[in-house]
Amino acid sequence: RRFILGAEVSQIAAFGHLSKISKNKYGPRKSLHKKGLNELFKKLKPVVESSALIESDEHKNYEQFVRSYFPRARYDQYKAEKSCVAGQGELKRKKHDPIYGINHSLAMLRDGISTLVRRTWCTTQDPARLQGHLEIFIYFYNQIYLKRLGFDLSSA
Repeated sequence: RRFILGAEVSQIAAFGHLSKISKNKYGPRKSLHKKGLNELFKKLKPVVESSALIESDEHKNYEQFVRSYFPRARYDQYKAEKSCVAGQGELKRKKHDPIYGINHSLAMLRDGISTLVRRTWCTTQDPARLQGHLEIFIYFYNQIYLKRLGFDLSSA
């Protein structure tokens, strides 16, 4: 199943090849990522089975939250593969991607919400507005899109 269970907006510190320019222009930005993950896992705890299989990429912060909120869960992390800009090159290089469903759903989310499209002029100034936009997308994705694909939502 590829239901989206939740999303939490949080500010992160600048990183990557443009981080120096960003820090010089805007100053340092405090990371609230762990606070956001904490809020998300609080929301997930009542709706996810305590012994569930949880899969993710190798992000350094995820394991501590999974272990804290779901100590009985089986947790598997997978090395992220560099994807290509267009086409299906990532599928050709790698025969089986265990987190393809997650990555595909996130790509759809970025495509469906203009402020999340990479390399764009669209930005959200207010995190609460982005959170609302995410919640609208998640509702559409889970209640309308997946129904059209024939997923049975009554067992979710």
